[in-house]
Formats: sequence, structure tokens, C-alpha cells
Amino acid sequence: MVTKKLRVKPEEIAYLRFLIEGYEGIGTLTTLDPRGGMVGLSIPGSHQADAEEALRLIGRDITLEEIPTDPV
Repeated sequence: MVTKKLRVKPEEIAYLRFLIEGYEGIGTLTTLDPRGGMVGLSIPGSHQADAEEALRLIGRDITLEEIPTDPV
């Protein structure tokens, strides 16, 4: 399982969730800080490349900022 932290505009969290859910099985989006627009995306290792591509495409419509995480 790969986990990414992303920042989006708070008003775009629901839209991002809708898009991620549309990519069946690509990952699970969790809201970490609704006011700050911080979300977590848990991605099964087998879908990491697909998730990266999906985020690249979604990034054309909304501003996505990946927040570096500390290695576990």
C-alpha cells in the first residue's frame, strides 16, 4: 500500500473524491484537513502506476500539490 498526501482547494475535495472513486480500485481518498484542503490517498501497490497517471490527468482540471511524507 502506498500513501500520498495531497493538497487541493477545499471546495475541490468532493470533486477529487468523485474522480478517484470513478477509477475503480485505484485508491481510497481520506480527508485529513477539510479547511486546509489536505487529503490522503491510499493506493494498492499493484495500481500505483495507474494512480500516478490518474493524478496527472486530474491535475489538468484542478490544482494538486503532493505533500512529501516521511518514509516509514
